[in-house]
Amino acid sequence: MGRPSSRTENGTCRIGRRTVLAGLGAATLAAPALAQGSDPLAALIRAALAEGALTFYSAAPDSAARRAADGFFAKYGIRAQFLRISSNPLQQRYAAEADAGNVACDVVIDAGLS
Repeated sequence: MGRPSSRTENGTCRIGRRTVLAGLGAATLAAPALAQGSDPLAALIRAALAEGALTFYSAAPDSAARRAADGFFAKYGIRAQFLRISSNPLQQRYAAEADAGNVACDVVIDAGLS
């Protein structure tokens, strides 16, 4: 767990562990929730609230990352914290964390490959 599911030609990761876990969690929660007639998104949000906070790395300007964190909290009631880091160091950091099997963030917001 914590390993990315795919890499680009230059070795950077395309999908983070939280994305994969969220998808698996949604799929796992969806079947019983749908059978019981409840909302699978609500179950996923409850699980995320129990986990605590969302952490993301962002190459976007500080103000954009802050708006994203504030908007996420406003919509889901889940705290979001971010680390602002420029694109190349962000990609290197995430790749190193993924290679070590210890990804510290839940989401990566990057402008693209450089």
